[in-house]
Amino acid sequence: MESMGWKIVGGADDFEIEAETRKQPKGGYMYFYMAECKRMNEDGTQSGSVTKDVRSKWNSMSDAENEPYITQSRNDSKEYKERRKAHENKEVSTRYSIKRVNLLIKHLKENGQLNVLGEIGFGSLVGVKDRPIRRELCRFLMAQFDVSQCIAKYGDFSFPLGISCAAAVLGVENEGKSVVEVCKSKDWKALASKYGLKHKVTYAEIEEEIKSGSYVGDELTARVLLYLVGIFLCPTGNTSTNKEHMKLICDEGLKGEFNWAEYIHSRLIESIITFKKGIQRYLKGCIAILEVALFDFWSGCEAVPAYERTGVARIRAWGKEEVVRVMVKLKLDRAKKQERWDDGEGKHSNFDILMSELADIKKIQFEIIQRQSRVEEKLDRVEEKLERVEDTLERHKGVVEGKIDGVVKEVEVLRGEVVKEVGVLRGDIKMVTGEKFEGVVKEVVELRSELTGVKGVVDKYLDEGDQLKGEIKEMKSYVEKKYDELKKYEEEKREEEEEEMEEMRRKEVDVIYTPESVIAADLDSECPAPQKKKQKVEKTDIPSGIDDIEAAICDYLWNSELESEYSVISMRNQFASVYDVATLKPTEWVGGMVIDLLAWTVCYDSQKSLRMIGYLPYHLAQQALDANSKESVEGIASFWGPILNNYVKFTDCEKIMITINYHNSHWYLLVLDMVDRVATIYDSMFTTEAAKQRVKDAKRLIKILDSYNKKRIWVESYGSLGKYPLKNFKFVEHKKNKQLNGHDCGMYVMMWMESIGSTGATGDFVVGDWDRSRILNDLVSHNQNERRQEITKVAILHKNNKRMQ
Repeated sequence: MESMGWKIVGGADDFEIEAETRKQPKGGYMYFYMAECKRMNEDGTQSGSVTKDVRSKWNSMSDAENEPYITQSRNDSKEYKERRKAHENKEVSTRYSIKRVNLLIKHLKENGQLNVLGEIGFGSLVGVKDRPIRRELCRFLMAQFDVSQCIAKYGDFSFPLGISCAAAVLGVENEGKSVVEVCKSKDWKALASKYGLKHKVTYAEIEEEIKSGSYVGDELTARVLLYLVGIFLCPTGNTSTNKEHMKLICDEGLKGEFNWAEYIHSRLIESIITFKKGIQRYLKGCIAILEVALFDFWSGCEAVPAYERTGVARIRAWGKEEVVRVMVKLKLDRAKKQERWDDGEGKHSNFDILMSELADIKKIQFEIIQRQSRVEEKLDRVEEKLERVEDTLERHKGVVEGKIDGVVKEVEVLRGEVVKEVGVLRGDIKMVTGEKFEGVVKEVVELRSELTGVKGVVDKYLDEGDQLKGEIKEMKSYVEKKYDELKKYEEEKREEEEEEMEEMRRKEVDVIYTPESVIAADLDSECPAPQKKKQKVEKTDIPSGIDDIEAAICDYLWNSELESEYSVISMRNQFASVYDVATLKPTEWVGGMVIDLLAWTVCYDSQKSLRMIGYLPYHLAQQALDANSKESVEGIASFWGPILNNYVKFTDCEKIMITINYHNSHWYLLVLDMVDRVATIYDSMFTTEAAKQRVKDAKRLIKILDSYNKKRIWVESYGSLGKYPLKNFKFVEHKKNKQLNGHDCGMYVMMWMESIGSTGATGDFVVGDWDRSRILNDLVSHNQNERRQEITKVAILHKNNKRMQ
């Protein structure tokens, strides 16, 4: 397929857009020279030095005679610049595809062939997530890359990108034989013939051969290695293998003896050098190394030390959630949406409301069409099953009739024999025929019973299909009716004055709520918790920069007249009400229930990335700090045990997070690194005088935990904290994030926990109002929240009702 001078090659997954070869535009003299040469050839008047003759003639011509050729050169130059500019603005492309790698791994796993990846040295790829690759971000990093020092740059920041970094990202060893040196002496054609490969084979063909199941042993290993190299390790702009890649399937490559880190890193650097030489859109090499290294650097966790500590490939530790978090911090993923307001009053125009409602209706209509298609497919399957049942009936009917006919013939033969045989034999023969006939009758009865059961299943499918058809008909009728109402409303109200529309939609709401779970306590002047009294709450402004559904959920939970005890989050035996999530409003002091819920999701999600995070809820830490010598150990154990069952066992934890509520006025965090044996205190107000007392409390809590562990309070049911005393851990104070107001301490604690759960480390950040709405939506929309669908639907309905008022 060709279009507008660009050639598109390949299919949905394998495609490349290449610019046609276009040379620089010529000058006016060159156009005249070409015209003169053509004229001389046609006239046959060429003689002597053509260049000298044409040059003399050009110099003798007047400006008016030269003008047509100069004008042609200018026009061509202008067209060439526009074409180059359009070429530069095209979106970048790459053949790198982690999704196809995962599909390959899934196929190998289903067929019990995962050992192939380990044999060639890439067993670390098992478990890699489908990470979204930001091609424009990779192009920016390649353009800013310092090749001489092998340093990647992003804005004012820079970080090294050596071979050790590539090894850490991919989880491969930085040792072994040199790929370049070994492959110099290899005959690529002989290797291709040895494993039954064509000299020019596409990666799509290799994929089909792997999935066909026709290859085992070295033939399968060779194809898997070629496929990985072409679409993941060293992808180029070609859809087919080249002779350099063919050399990699030698004995050393199939046995995993190569230094893959060095080779993959060198191919990436070569691609960057080629990219920097000229303008091109195609990104080659394993660009994931660039992106993962940037994310690790930005999140405060360098790839190489993290890999050396955990032994887990860094590319496995990054999923969609981690990418989104870092991209938000880089301000590349969520650009602020333009707000459309009328006269600065924050009120949508009637036309905008109707168009938005119409878009929602069209979306519903599209979903109905999709559902109708699925129902029709299901009905087709039912009809096919009915046909199979009818065939079965006919087939069995013929078999039964045949058996009966055979029995009748056998009886007739026996009757003839009865005439000749004696009376005793006659009775025996009758008995035998009777048994055979009874057996046939029994088989017929069983067959009828089986067919009756099949008929019941078919009738059930038909009833379900009729029911779905009825639902679709009702939904279609509703959509058409709603569309007609909106269209009519738009026509009637389009000409009305804006002031009248503003009056129709104006509605003032006074929300009164009483904090019911806050305990009166002595407060210091740092972060005062809300007091137990009624207060009038102003309507909360929803932060900008979030999508429509997130804004609808925030508005519904913060600004509607819901009962304070109305449950909005339910995860296992963890719950949160409207009152609890109201503490996430801007300028509010975050409540402990929200912090506990966020910590639970961090612990739950950490298990997916093989980073086991444990947690001690704040009231448990407070009980330990407040416990006097008279309180029995057994009493503490009976209280702690059931709560700790919600979290990862201490024995398996890489880190344990502990939130502490200082005098019910300030939140801070204590993190125990069970691998590096480091205890870190995170305090967003570390410069105050009270911070010294909080450090003392944290150290005292560590000693208390040591004593509980020594007395084996919860060891039987929840695991041990280890034999190494916690009091001997290195104690560190984190002093990077300083709170700028008197209410964000809980937000800092939650964002520290998010960073620890996603990357194992924390970086520098500043809390904003957007973070509060983000955390609220993360909690409500979490896949473990049993009420997420209900709350989302009600929030959208609430939003639409407000528009129609």
